[in-house]
Amino acid sequence: MTNYIIFEDEQYENFLPFTYTRFTGDMRLGIFKLRQRIGLIFDFEPNKIVIRKSLVELYKERHPEWDINMFKAGDYVFINSRIRLNDDLINEINNLKQMEKLVYENEILAFRIIAESDFEVTTETLFSKLGVGSLELKVALPTPHSTLPTQSYSSPTT
Repeated sequence: MTNYIIFEDEQYENFLPFTYTRFTGDMRLGIFKLRQRIGLIFDFEPNKIVIRKSLVELYKERHPEWDINMFKAGDYVFINSRIRLNDDLINEINNLKQMEKLVYENEILAFRIIAESDFEVTTETLFSKLGVGSLELKVALPTPHSTLPTQSYSSPTT
């Protein structure tokens, strides 16, 4: 059985001050949080997350039933919390093979690994600890909505 994990990458800094006390997956877009949208589309409860060290205690207190940065051995698909999904990307993610990553313009959208043993990662160590750089590359084709948001909205100064 494939497990899904929503991860936060280093781009969270582009969303400050919103991300001082929450991970990017908890930012709202309409009535849903980004992680809730991903969970609804892929039909899973979005309670497995990878966040930065500074938020771990806060999230463990808020959500004691969640798996935060510590996971059991198994088959995992990691999905970037900032991803804007469309039908093509959903199909690409669903068809990821073991040890394959989906990349668009040097941004990792998703990857799939088989963990032989229990593991612990954070936003800061995710790619290096799991060897994501060495995974087989699968490039996402450009589509109107396949980019990742990289900046938050800032009001124009007058």
